[in-house]
Amino acid sequence: MANTRLIRNYLATAAAMLLLAGCYSSADLVGSGGDPAWNGGNDSDPFGDNGTNSSDDAQDGTDEDFDWSTVPDPEVADGVFVLEGHPCFEDIEATYDGHMEEMIATFECDPANVGFGVGDIIVGTTDGGYLREITAMETSGYTVVLQTVQSSLDQVMMEGGFHEEIIFEDDARYTMDYSGRELYSGSHGGADVLVQLSEGVIEMRPKLKMGAEFSWFSLKRADAILDLDIEADLELLAQISDSVSFDGELPLGTYSYPFAFAAGPIPVAGTLEVSLSAGFETSAEAQATATVGAEADADIRIGGRYRNGSWYYVQSTDFDAHRTGPDFDVQGDWDGKVWVRAEARVMMYRVAGPSFGVTPYLRGEAHAKCSDLDWQFWAGADADAAIHLDVFVFDLKKSFGPWNWETDIGEGTIDLPFPLGTNCPGGPAPCPEPIGTISCGQTVSANTSLDADGIASMNAYPINVGNYEAPEVVFEWVGGGGAEVEFKFVDPTPTQINHDIMIIDGSSGTCSSDNAVDWGLNSMTLENPGSGPFFIVVDGYDGDAGEFELLLDCDP
Repeated sequence: MANTRLIRNYLATAAAMLLLAGCYSSADLVGSGGDPAWNGGNDSDPFGDNGTNSSDDAQDGTDEDFDWSTVPDPEVADGVFVLEGHPCFEDIEATYDGHMEEMIATFECDPANVGFGVGDIIVGTTDGGYLREITAMETSGYTVVLQTVQSSLDQVMMEGGFHEEIIFEDDARYTMDYSGRELYSGSHGGADVLVQLSEGVIEMRPKLKMGAEFSWFSLKRADAILDLDIEADLELLAQISDSVSFDGELPLGTYSYPFAFAAGPIPVAGTLEVSLSAGFETSAEAQATATVGAEADADIRIGGRYRNGSWYYVQSTDFDAHRTGPDFDVQGDWDGKVWVRAEARVMMYRVAGPSFGVTPYLRGEAHAKCSDLDWQFWAGADADAAIHLDVFVFDLKKSFGPWNWETDIGEGTIDLPFPLGTNCPGGPAPCPEPIGTISCGQTVSANTSLDADGIASMNAYPINVGNYEAPEVVFEWVGGGGAEVEFKFVDPTPTQINHDIMIIDGSSGTCSSDNAVDWGLNSMTLENPGSGPFFIVVDGYDGDAGEFELLLDCDP
Protein backbone atom coordinates (compact mmCIF):
# COMPACT_ATOMS: atom_id res chain seq x y z
CA MET A 1 0.00 0.00 0.00
CA ALA A 2 1.54 3.33 -1.03
CA ASN A 3 2.43 5.80 1.66
CA THR A 4 -0.47 8.25 2.02
CA ARG A 5 1.70 11.19 3.11
CA LEU A 6 3.92 10.75 0.02
CA ILE A 7 0.89 10.78 -2.30
CA ARG A 8 -0.35 14.01 -0.73
CA ASN A 9 3.04 15.68 -1.17
CA TYR A 10 3.08 14.71 -4.83
CA LEU A 11 -0.43 16.08 -5.35
CA ALA A 12 0.41 19.41 -3.69
CA THR A 13 3.62 19.77 -5.70
CA ALA A 14 1.84 18.94 -8.96
CA ALA A 15 -0.90 21.49 -8.26
CA ALA A 16 1.66 24.19 -7.55
CA MET A 17 3.57 23.43 -10.77
CA LEU A 18 0.37 23.62 -12.83
CA LEU A 19 -0.51 27.01 -11.41
CA LEU A 20 2.99 28.39 -11.92
CA ALA A 21 3.06 27.14 -15.50
CA GLY A 22 -0.19 28.91 -16.28
CA CYS A 23 -1.86 25.72 -17.49
CA TYR A 24 -4.75 26.13 -15.06
CA SER A 25 -6.29 29.04 -13.23
CA SER A 26 -7.13 28.81 -9.55
CA ALA A 27 -10.76 28.30 -10.55
CA ASP A 28 -9.82 24.90 -11.94
CA LEU A 29 -9.01 23.80 -8.38
CA VAL A 30 -12.21 25.13 -6.84
CA GLY A 31 -14.68 23.11 -4.82
CA SER A 32 -18.43 23.53 -4.98
CA GLY A 33 -18.38 26.52 -2.63
CA GLY A 34 -16.35 28.63 -5.05
CA ASP A 35 -13.33 29.11 -2.75
CA PRO A 36 -9.89 27.82 -3.73
CA ALA A 37 -9.44 24.30 -2.39
CA TRP A 38 -5.72 24.90 -2.02
CA ASN A 39 -3.89 28.05 -1.01
CA GLY A 40 -0.18 27.86 -0.62
CA GLY A 41 0.14 31.36 0.82
CA ASN A 42 1.23 32.26 4.36
CA ASP A 43 -2.36 32.80 5.47
CA SER A 44 -2.96 29.07 5.40
CA ASP A 45 0.29 28.14 7.15
CA PRO A 46 -0.52 26.71 10.58
CA PHE A 47 3.14 26.75 11.59
CA GLY A 48 3.63 30.52 11.59
CA ASP A 49 3.10 32.31 14.90
CA ASN A 50 2.26 29.28 17.03
CA GLY A 51 4.75 29.43 19.87
CA THR A 52 4.07 28.82 23.53
CA ASN A 53 4.41 32.44 24.63
CA SER A 54 1.71 34.30 26.51
CA SER A 55 -1.18 36.19 24.94
CA ASP A 56 0.76 39.46 24.70
CA ASP A 57 0.91 39.15 20.90
CA ALA A 58 -2.57 37.65 20.57
CA GLN A 59 -5.63 39.70 19.77
CA ASP A 60 -8.91 39.86 21.60
CA GLY A 61 -11.70 37.50 20.64
CA THR A 62 -12.77 37.75 16.99
CA ASP A 63 -14.92 36.04 14.39
CA GLU A 64 -17.60 35.44 17.02
CA ASP A 65 -20.33 35.60 14.38
CA PHE A 66 -18.73 33.00 12.14
CA ASP A 67 -21.37 30.48 11.15
CA TRP A 68 -19.82 27.08 11.65
CA SER A 69 -22.84 25.48 10.02
CA THR A 70 -21.48 26.70 6.69
CA VAL A 71 -18.50 24.38 7.07
CA PRO A 72 -19.25 21.14 5.19
CA ASP A 73 -18.58 17.70 6.61
CA PRO A 74 -14.97 16.70 6.07
CA GLU A 75 -13.84 15.17 2.81
CA VAL A 76 -11.71 12.26 3.95
CA ALA A 77 -8.35 11.42 2.39
CA ASP A 78 -7.62 8.08 0.79
CA GLY A 79 -6.04 5.53 3.10
CA VAL A 80 -8.11 6.47 6.19
CA PHE A 81 -9.95 3.56 7.81
CA VAL A 82 -12.58 3.46 10.54
CA LEU A 83 -11.96 -0.13 11.58
CA GLU A 84 -14.79 -0.21 14.10
CA GLY A 85 -17.28 0.52 11.34
CA HIS A 86 -16.31 -2.52 9.29
CA PRO A 87 -18.72 -5.50 9.58
CA CYS A 88 -15.80 -7.86 10.23
CA PHE A 89 -14.40 -5.82 13.13
CA GLU A 90 -14.34 -7.57 16.52
CA ASP A 91 -11.92 -5.78 18.89
CA ILE A 92 -8.82 -3.61 19.16
CA GLU A 93 -6.43 -3.00 22.06
CA ALA A 94 -3.25 -1.00 22.44
CA THR A 95 0.03 -0.95 24.38
CA TYR A 96 2.55 1.89 24.48
CA ASP A 97 6.32 1.90 24.03
CA GLY A 98 7.55 5.48 24.08
CA HIS A 99 6.00 7.36 21.13
CA MET A 100 5.28 4.07 19.39
CA GLU A 101 2.08 2.18 20.01
CA GLU A 102 1.38 -1.45 19.28
CA MET A 103 -2.24 -2.18 18.44
CA ILE A 104 -3.77 -5.62 18.15
CA ALA A 105 -6.89 -5.78 15.97
CA THR A 106 -9.05 -8.88 15.68
CA PHE A 107 -11.64 -9.52 12.99
CA GLU A 108 -14.32 -12.08 12.21
CA CYS A 109 -13.09 -12.42 8.63
CA ASP A 110 -9.84 -12.29 6.69
CA PRO A 111 -8.24 -8.88 7.48
CA ALA A 112 -7.20 -8.64 3.87
CA ASN A 113 -10.85 -7.96 3.07
CA VAL A 114 -10.70 -4.78 5.16
CA GLY A 115 -8.02 -3.36 2.89
CA PHE A 116 -5.74 -1.33 5.20
CA GLY A 117 -1.94 -1.44 5.12
CA VAL A 118 1.31 0.30 6.03
CA GLY A 119 1.07 4.05 5.53
CA ASP A 120 -2.68 4.13 6.15
CA ILE A 121 -4.35 5.87 9.08
CA ILE A 122 -6.80 4.17 11.42
CA VAL A 123 -9.26 6.06 13.61
CA GLY A 124 -11.74 4.88 16.25
CA THR A 125 -13.29 5.51 19.66
CA THR A 126 -12.14 2.53 21.77
CA ASP A 127 -10.48 3.40 25.11
CA GLY A 128 -10.64 7.16 24.64
CA GLY A 129 -10.11 7.04 20.90
CA TYR A 130 -7.13 6.59 18.61
CA LEU A 131 -5.80 8.33 15.50
CA ARG A 132 -2.72 6.40 14.34
CA GLU A 133 -0.61 5.90 11.22
CA ILE A 134 0.45 2.30 10.56
CA THR A 135 4.23 1.89 10.26
CA ALA A 136 4.35 -1.94 10.27
CA MET A 137 1.92 -4.82 10.49
CA GLU A 138 1.90 -8.57 10.89
CA THR A 139 -1.12 -10.79 10.24
CA SER A 140 -1.80 -14.12 11.90
CA GLY A 141 -5.17 -15.60 11.02
CA TYR A 142 -7.84 -13.07 11.91
CA THR A 143 -5.50 -11.07 14.14
CA VAL A 144 -3.32 -8.15 12.98
CA VAL A 145 -0.50 -6.71 15.10
CA LEU A 146 0.05 -3.07 14.10
CA GLN A 147 2.98 -0.78 14.89
CA THR A 148 1.74 2.80 14.79
CA VAL A 149 2.65 6.44 15.44
CA GLN A 150 0.38 9.35 16.30
CA SER A 151 -1.35 11.03 13.38
CA SER A 152 -3.32 14.28 13.19
CA LEU A 153 -6.59 15.41 11.66
CA ASP A 154 -4.91 17.49 8.94
CA GLN A 155 -3.67 14.18 7.52
CA VAL A 156 -7.22 12.83 7.53
CA MET A 157 -9.43 15.71 6.39
CA MET A 158 -8.75 17.18 2.97
CA GLU A 159 -11.55 19.73 3.09
CA GLY A 160 -14.36 20.75 5.45
CA GLY A 161 -14.40 20.14 9.15
CA PHE A 162 -16.57 20.08 12.24
CA HIS A 163 -17.80 22.14 15.18
CA GLU A 164 -19.24 20.51 18.26
CA GLU A 165 -20.72 21.87 21.49
CA ILE A 166 -20.32 19.20 24.17
CA ILE A 167 -22.57 19.51 27.23
CA PHE A 168 -21.89 17.21 30.17
CA GLU A 169 -25.19 16.35 31.80
CA ASP A 170 -24.37 13.88 34.59
CA ASP A 171 -25.03 15.76 37.87
CA ALA A 172 -23.16 13.18 39.93
CA ARG A 173 -19.94 14.06 38.15
CA TYR A 174 -19.80 17.74 38.92
CA THR A 175 -21.04 18.18 42.52
CA MET A 176 -18.22 17.81 45.05
CA ASP A 177 -18.40 18.28 48.82
CA TYR A 178 -15.11 18.80 50.64
CA SER A 179 -16.61 20.27 53.82
CA GLY A 180 -14.42 19.51 56.83
CA ARG A 181 -11.33 18.85 54.70
CA GLU A 182 -8.16 19.86 56.56
CA LEU A 183 -5.73 21.75 54.37
CA TYR A 184 -3.11 21.78 57.13
CA SER A 185 -2.94 20.60 60.70
CA GLY A 186 0.28 20.58 62.70
CA SER A 187 3.16 22.71 63.86
CA HIS A 188 4.79 25.31 61.65
CA GLY A 189 7.48 27.74 62.75
CA GLY A 190 6.80 26.96 66.39
CA ALA A 191 3.08 27.68 66.09
CA ASP A 192 0.19 25.23 66.15
CA VAL A 193 -1.81 25.71 62.97
CA LEU A 194 -5.15 24.40 61.71
CA VAL A 195 -6.44 25.47 58.29
CA GLN A 196 -9.69 23.85 57.25
CA LEU A 197 -12.44 24.10 54.67
CA SER A 198 -15.29 24.10 57.15
CA GLU A 199 -17.56 24.46 54.10
CA GLY A 200 -16.43 23.33 50.68
CA VAL A 201 -19.25 22.52 48.26
CA ILE A 202 -18.45 23.01 44.58
CA GLU A 203 -20.76 22.49 41.62
CA MET A 204 -19.38 22.60 38.09
CA ARG A 205 -21.19 22.51 34.77
CA PRO A 206 -18.64 22.43 31.95
CA LYS A 207 -19.48 22.98 28.30
CA LEU A 208 -16.79 22.44 25.69
CA LYS A 209 -16.74 23.89 22.18
CA MET A 210 -14.31 22.34 19.71
CA GLY A 211 -14.13 23.11 16.01
CA ALA A 212 -11.77 22.85 13.04
CA GLU A 213 -11.92 23.63 9.35
CA PHE A 214 -9.38 22.31 6.84
CA SER A 215 -8.48 23.39 3.34
CA TRP A 216 -6.36 20.97 1.31
CA PHE A 217 -4.87 19.23 4.34
CA SER A 218 -4.15 22.58 6.03
CA LEU A 219 -5.85 23.95 9.13
CA LYS A 220 -7.77 27.10 8.24
CA ARG A 221 -9.54 27.87 11.50
CA ALA A 222 -10.05 26.24 14.91
CA ASP A 223 -11.89 26.89 18.18
CA ALA A 224 -11.17 25.53 21.66
CA ILE A 225 -13.42 27.23 24.22
CA LEU A 226 -14.55 26.17 27.69
CA ASP A 227 -17.72 27.55 29.27
CA LEU A 228 -17.68 26.77 32.98
CA ASP A 229 -20.52 27.52 35.36
CA ILE A 230 -19.17 27.24 38.92
CA GLU A 231 -21.11 27.55 42.15
CA ALA A 232 -18.90 27.45 45.23
CA ASP A 233 -19.80 27.61 48.92
CA LEU A 234 -16.49 28.08 50.72
CA GLU A 235 -15.78 28.77 54.40
CA LEU A 236 -12.26 29.06 55.77
CA LEU A 237 -11.33 28.26 59.36
CA ALA A 238 -7.82 29.32 60.40
CA GLN A 239 -6.53 28.72 63.94
CA ILE A 240 -2.99 29.90 64.71
CA SER A 241 -1.37 29.81 68.12
CA ASP A 242 1.44 32.31 67.48
CA SER A 243 3.09 34.54 64.90
CA VAL A 244 3.45 32.63 61.61
CA SER A 245 3.25 33.02 57.83
CA PHE A 246 3.04 30.17 55.32
CA ASP A 247 1.00 28.55 52.55
CA GLY A 248 0.10 25.13 51.21
CA GLU A 249 -1.86 23.19 48.61
CA LEU A 250 -3.16 19.63 48.29
CA PRO A 251 -5.04 17.65 45.63
CA LEU A 252 -8.75 16.98 46.07
CA GLY A 253 -9.54 14.63 43.21
CA THR A 254 -9.75 14.10 39.45
CA TYR A 255 -12.97 13.65 37.47
CA SER A 256 -13.34 12.46 33.86
CA TYR A 257 -16.08 13.43 31.44
CA PRO A 258 -15.96 11.24 28.31
CA PHE A 259 -17.31 12.51 25.01
CA ALA A 260 -17.70 11.29 21.44
CA PHE A 261 -19.22 12.72 18.28
CA ALA A 262 -19.08 12.24 14.53
CA ALA A 263 -17.28 14.65 12.21
CA GLY A 264 -18.96 13.40 9.08
CA PRO A 265 -17.62 9.86 8.58
CA ILE A 266 -14.81 10.38 11.13
CA PRO A 267 -15.48 9.46 14.78
CA VAL A 268 -14.00 11.88 17.33
CA ALA A 269 -13.51 10.67 20.92
CA GLY A 270 -11.91 11.94 24.06
CA THR A 271 -12.33 13.01 27.66
CA LEU A 272 -12.45 16.23 29.61
CA GLU A 273 -10.36 15.57 32.71
CA VAL A 274 -10.89 17.97 35.60
CA SER A 275 -8.38 17.92 38.48
CA LEU A 276 -9.25 19.83 41.64
CA SER A 277 -6.87 21.11 44.29
CA ALA A 278 -7.27 23.41 47.29
CA GLY A 279 -4.73 25.82 48.68
CA PHE A 280 -4.28 28.55 51.24
CA GLU A 281 -2.09 31.41 52.40
CA THR A 282 -2.24 32.64 55.97
CA SER A 283 -0.25 35.05 58.09
CA ALA A 284 -0.71 36.23 61.66
CA GLU A 285 1.30 38.52 63.91
CA ALA A 286 0.00 36.75 66.97
CA GLN A 287 -2.55 34.20 68.07
CA ALA A 288 -5.57 34.24 65.77
CA THR A 289 -8.75 32.36 64.98
CA ALA A 290 -10.66 33.51 61.90
CA THR A 291 -13.74 32.10 60.19
CA VAL A 292 -15.16 33.60 57.02
CA GLY A 293 -17.06 32.27 54.03
CA ALA A 294 -18.40 33.21 50.63
CA GLU A 295 -21.07 31.92 48.29
CA ALA A 296 -19.98 32.56 44.72
CA ASP A 297 -21.55 31.95 41.32
CA ALA A 298 -19.39 32.45 38.24
CA ASP A 299 -19.99 31.88 34.53
CA ILE A 300 -16.53 31.90 32.98
CA ARG A 301 -15.61 31.55 29.32
CA ILE A 302 -11.98 31.08 28.36
CA GLY A 303 -10.20 29.71 25.35
CA GLY A 304 -8.61 30.49 22.03
CA ARG A 305 -9.38 30.82 18.33
CA TYR A 306 -7.02 30.14 15.46
CA ARG A 307 -7.66 31.97 12.20
CA ASN A 308 -5.40 31.56 9.15
CA GLY A 309 -2.15 31.72 11.08
CA SER A 310 -3.26 34.21 13.77
CA TRP A 311 -4.35 33.57 17.36
CA TYR A 312 -7.17 35.24 19.28
CA TYR A 313 -8.05 34.74 22.93
CA VAL A 314 -11.53 34.47 24.41
CA GLN A 315 -12.28 35.47 27.99
CA SER A 316 -15.34 36.74 29.81
CA THR A 317 -17.02 36.30 33.18
CA ASP A 318 -20.24 36.93 35.03
CA PHE A 319 -19.24 36.83 38.70
CA ASP A 320 -21.43 37.20 41.79
CA ALA A 321 -20.41 36.56 45.42
CA HIS A 322 -21.85 37.03 48.92
CA ARG A 323 -19.97 36.91 52.22
CA THR A 324 -20.83 34.89 55.30
CA GLY A 325 -19.21 36.04 58.54
CA PRO A 326 -16.56 36.96 59.52
CA ASP A 327 -15.90 35.76 63.05
CA PHE A 328 -12.57 36.80 64.63
CA ASP A 329 -10.69 36.07 67.83
CA VAL A 330 -7.29 37.60 67.16
CA GLN A 331 -4.44 39.03 69.15
CA GLY A 332 -2.94 40.93 66.20
CA ASP A 333 -3.06 41.49 62.45
CA TRP A 334 -4.16 38.59 60.21
CA ASP A 335 -4.51 37.98 56.49
CA GLY A 336 -5.45 34.87 54.58
CA LYS A 337 -6.59 33.39 51.30
CA VAL A 338 -8.20 30.09 50.34
CA TRP A 339 -8.83 28.79 46.84
CA VAL A 340 -9.99 25.78 44.87
CA ARG A 341 -8.35 25.31 41.48
CA ALA A 342 -9.94 23.38 38.63
CA GLU A 343 -7.55 22.23 35.90
CA ALA A 344 -9.54 21.04 32.87
CA ARG A 345 -7.61 19.23 30.14
CA VAL A 346 -9.07 17.91 26.92
CA MET A 347 -7.73 14.56 25.74
CA MET A 348 -8.59 13.74 22.11
CA TYR A 349 -7.62 10.33 20.79
CA ARG A 350 -5.57 10.00 24.02
CA VAL A 351 -3.47 13.03 23.03
CA ALA A 352 -3.22 16.01 25.39
CA GLY A 353 -5.15 18.89 23.90
CA PRO A 354 -6.33 22.28 25.19
CA SER A 355 -6.16 22.90 28.93
CA PHE A 356 -7.98 25.47 31.00
CA GLY A 357 -7.39 26.64 34.58
CA VAL A 358 -10.00 28.34 36.76
CA THR A 359 -9.32 29.26 40.41
CA PRO A 360 -12.13 30.79 42.48
CA TYR A 361 -10.81 32.22 45.74
CA LEU A 362 -11.67 34.10 48.92
CA ARG A 363 -9.16 36.42 50.54
CA GLY A 364 -9.27 38.80 53.47
CA GLU A 365 -7.33 40.75 56.04
CA ALA A 366 -7.82 42.17 59.52
CA HIS A 367 -5.74 44.95 61.07
CA ALA A 368 -5.75 45.86 64.74
CA LYS A 369 -5.82 49.55 65.59
CA CYS A 370 -5.86 49.77 69.36
CA SER A 371 -9.53 49.26 70.30
CA ASP A 372 -10.69 48.50 66.73
CA LEU A 373 -10.19 45.57 64.37
CA ASP A 374 -10.69 46.68 60.75
CA TRP A 375 -11.44 43.86 58.29
CA GLN A 376 -12.08 43.55 54.57
CA PHE A 377 -12.75 40.61 52.22
CA TRP A 378 -12.70 39.96 48.49
CA ALA A 379 -13.88 37.12 46.27
CA GLY A 380 -12.47 36.49 42.85
CA ALA A 381 -11.23 34.06 40.24
CA ASP A 382 -8.05 33.55 38.24
CA ALA A 383 -8.07 31.85 34.84
CA ASP A 384 -5.66 30.80 32.11
CA ALA A 385 -5.68 28.68 28.96
CA ALA A 386 -3.08 26.67 27.05
CA ILE A 387 -4.43 25.75 23.62
CA HIS A 388 -2.61 22.65 22.36
CA LEU A 389 -4.00 21.52 19.00
CA ASP A 390 -1.46 18.82 18.17
CA VAL A 391 -4.30 16.45 17.31
CA PHE A 392 -5.42 18.95 14.64
CA VAL A 393 -1.95 19.68 13.27
CA PHE A 394 1.42 18.81 14.82
CA ASP A 395 3.12 21.41 17.03
CA LEU A 396 0.33 23.99 17.11
CA LYS A 397 -0.08 25.62 20.52
CA LYS A 398 -0.60 28.92 22.29
CA SER A 399 -0.90 30.06 25.91
CA PHE A 400 -3.25 32.80 27.08
CA GLY A 401 -3.73 34.62 30.37
CA PRO A 402 -3.63 34.76 33.26
CA TRP A 403 -6.81 36.73 33.77
CA ASN A 404 -8.24 37.89 37.10
CA TRP A 405 -11.68 38.98 38.26
CA GLU A 406 -12.25 40.23 41.81
CA THR A 407 -15.03 41.91 43.76
CA ASP A 408 -15.18 43.48 47.22
CA ILE A 409 -17.59 41.47 49.38
CA GLY A 410 -17.53 43.59 52.52
CA GLU A 411 -15.61 45.47 55.17
CA GLY A 412 -16.21 46.48 58.74
CA THR A 413 -14.87 47.14 62.23
CA ILE A 414 -15.04 45.03 65.37
CA ASP A 415 -14.63 46.52 68.84
CA LEU A 416 -11.82 44.82 70.72
CA PRO A 417 -12.07 44.00 74.44
CA PHE A 418 -8.47 45.19 74.95
CA PRO A 419 -6.14 47.46 72.97
CA LEU A 420 -4.00 45.95 70.21
CA GLY A 421 -1.37 47.69 68.17
CA THR A 422 1.29 50.27 68.88
CA ASN A 423 1.07 53.76 70.35
CA CYS A 424 -2.49 53.27 71.56
CA PRO A 425 -4.08 55.90 73.83
CA GLY A 426 -4.97 55.15 77.41
CA GLY A 427 -1.77 55.99 79.29
CA PRO A 428 1.15 53.84 80.37
CA ALA A 429 0.90 51.01 82.88
CA PRO A 430 3.46 50.86 85.68
CA CYS A 431 5.74 47.88 86.13
CA PRO A 432 5.47 45.62 89.14
CA GLU A 433 8.36 45.93 91.55
CA PRO A 434 11.44 43.99 90.34
CA ILE A 435 11.84 40.66 92.18
CA GLY A 436 15.61 40.73 91.68
CA THR A 437 18.50 41.67 89.42
CA ILE A 438 20.23 39.94 86.52
CA SER A 439 23.85 40.28 85.39
CA CYS A 440 26.09 38.98 82.62
CA GLY A 441 26.33 35.18 82.62
CA GLN A 442 23.59 34.79 85.20
CA THR A 443 20.51 32.58 84.91
CA VAL A 444 17.47 33.64 86.91
CA SER A 445 14.26 31.70 87.44
CA ALA A 446 10.73 32.50 88.59
CA ASN A 447 7.11 31.45 88.21
CA THR A 448 4.68 34.02 86.82
CA SER A 449 1.73 31.99 88.08
CA LEU A 450 2.73 32.52 91.75
CA ASP A 451 1.38 35.55 93.53
CA ALA A 452 4.78 36.09 95.12
CA ASP A 453 6.43 36.45 91.70
CA GLY A 454 3.97 37.47 89.02
CA ILE A 455 1.65 40.49 89.04
CA ALA A 456 -0.69 41.35 86.15
CA SER A 457 -0.01 45.05 85.66
CA MET A 458 0.99 45.65 82.02
CA ASN A 459 -1.44 44.23 79.43
CA ALA A 460 -0.06 45.86 76.26
CA TYR A 461 3.15 47.44 74.95
CA PRO A 462 3.61 50.10 72.23
CA ILE A 463 6.35 48.09 70.44
CA ASN A 464 4.28 45.07 69.38
CA VAL A 465 0.79 43.68 68.90
CA GLY A 466 -0.72 41.21 71.31
CA ASN A 467 -2.75 40.51 74.39
CA TYR A 468 -0.58 40.40 77.51
CA GLU A 469 -3.36 40.10 80.06
CA ALA A 470 -1.24 37.77 82.20
CA PRO A 471 1.08 38.05 85.21
CA GLU A 472 4.58 39.38 84.53
CA VAL A 473 7.90 39.26 86.42
CA VAL A 474 10.48 42.08 86.34
CA PHE A 475 14.28 41.97 86.83
CA GLU A 476 16.56 44.99 86.93
CA TRP A 477 19.76 45.12 84.85
CA VAL A 478 22.40 47.85 85.11
CA GLY A 479 23.21 47.71 81.38
CA GLY A 480 26.55 47.67 79.59
CA GLY A 481 28.23 44.34 78.96
CA GLY A 482 29.44 44.86 75.39
CA ALA A 483 28.29 45.77 71.90
CA GLU A 484 25.67 43.02 71.90
CA VAL A 485 23.88 41.05 74.59
CA GLU A 486 21.31 38.29 74.39
CA PHE A 487 18.47 37.39 76.72
CA LYS A 488 17.11 33.89 76.18
CA PHE A 489 14.95 31.32 77.91
CA VAL A 490 16.58 28.06 78.92
CA ASP A 491 14.77 25.10 77.29
CA PRO A 492 11.64 27.08 76.42
CA THR A 493 8.33 25.31 75.74
CA PRO A 494 6.23 28.02 74.03
CA THR A 495 3.46 25.61 73.04
CA GLN A 496 2.92 24.89 76.75
CA ILE A 497 3.82 28.21 78.40
CA ASN A 498 4.06 31.18 76.04
CA HIS A 499 6.31 33.81 77.63
CA ASP A 500 7.74 36.84 75.83
CA ILE A 501 10.68 39.09 76.81
CA MET A 502 10.27 42.90 77.02
CA ILE A 503 13.08 45.43 77.53
CA ILE A 504 12.07 48.68 79.27
CA ASP A 505 14.37 51.70 79.39
CA GLY A 506 14.64 52.84 83.01
CA SER A 507 16.82 55.92 82.43
CA SER A 508 13.85 58.17 83.30
CA GLY A 509 13.85 56.68 86.78
CA THR A 510 10.51 54.90 86.35
CA CYS A 511 9.44 51.58 84.88
CA SER A 512 6.31 51.69 82.73
CA SER A 513 5.04 49.96 79.58
CA ASP A 514 5.34 53.07 77.39
CA ASN A 515 9.14 53.00 77.85
CA ALA A 516 9.48 49.56 76.20
CA VAL A 517 12.25 49.65 73.58
CA ASP A 518 12.53 46.05 72.33
CA TRP A 519 11.05 42.58 72.68
CA GLY A 520 11.50 38.96 71.68
CA LEU A 521 9.85 35.53 71.80
CA ASN A 522 12.14 32.77 73.09
CA SER A 523 15.20 35.01 72.85
CA MET A 524 16.19 38.51 71.83
CA THR A 525 19.38 40.40 71.09
CA LEU A 526 20.01 43.96 72.26
CA GLU A 527 22.72 45.94 70.44
CA ASN A 528 24.77 48.66 72.14
CA PRO A 529 22.55 48.67 75.21
CA GLY A 530 24.37 51.51 76.99
CA SER A 531 24.64 51.97 80.73
CA GLY A 532 20.97 51.58 81.62
CA PRO A 533 19.36 50.87 83.90
CA PHE A 534 16.95 48.51 82.13
CA PHE A 535 14.00 46.52 83.37
CA ILE A 536 13.70 43.01 81.92
CA VAL A 537 10.07 41.87 81.85
CA VAL A 538 8.91 38.29 81.34
CA ASP A 539 5.22 38.52 80.42
CA GLY A 540 2.72 35.81 79.60
CA TYR A 541 0.99 35.96 76.23
CA ASP A 542 -2.81 35.68 76.19
CA GLY A 543 -3.07 34.67 79.85
CA ASP A 544 -0.20 32.16 79.93
CA ALA A 545 1.74 31.79 83.19
CA GLY A 546 4.24 29.38 84.68
CA GLU A 547 7.88 28.62 85.39
CA PHE A 548 10.84 29.86 83.34
CA GLU A 549 14.62 30.27 83.42
CA LEU A 550 16.19 33.33 81.79
CA LEU A 551 19.88 33.63 80.83
CA LEU A 552 21.78 36.86 80.10
CA ASP A 553 24.65 36.22 77.66
CA CYS A 554 26.88 39.27 77.26
CA ASP A 555 29.13 37.57 74.68
CA PRO A 556 26.75 35.72 72.33
